[in-house]
Amino acid sequence: MTQKDLGKMEKENAPTTNLSKNFTLSELTVTQTGIPNVPDERQIVNLKRLCETILEPLRQAIEKPIIVNSGFRSPAVNRKVKGSVTSQHMNGEAADICVQGLTTKDIVAEILKLNLPFHQLINEGTASGVTWVHVSVAPIGIKPKKEVLNAFGVPGKMKYQRVTIG
Repeated sequence: MTQKDLGKMEKENAPTTNLSKNFTLSELTVTQTGIPNVPDERQIVNLKRLCETILEPLRQAIEKPIIVNSGFRSPAVNRKVKGSVTSQHMNGEAADICVQGLTTKDIVAEILKLNLPFHQLINEGTASGVTWVHVSVAPIGIKPKKEVLNAFGVPGKMKYQRVTIG
């Protein structure tokens, strides 16, 4: 099967392709850019890992839907949204999330309380007041670094500050 065939199949099946009980491939690949955003097989494996080890356990604990603002990003989508050139979104290892009725601090606290195996956990926001939580899994074969950060600013020019836990 070629990459083109895989992309066509995933696009046709994305709304119903479950990555976990409550998350679909469509949710983790949606983009408002109008640019094609089709993950390959390795990236889908990573998205499934992200859902099964981070997003699904969080969803079960808080008993509320999690809104995925950004999951997988093709390099073109990542450039368009001014993402980091090393963004884990391009590997299918990260998602930007929010939960109606919870602050980003609440979400971060819940992920920490659950001791989920995150690689990075970032409480992010912009000067306009838009906030979200970036959460990622470690690349396969790498131990999660459990890095917690705050980041605020404008896309492409975020200021990051490490948070000490404990």
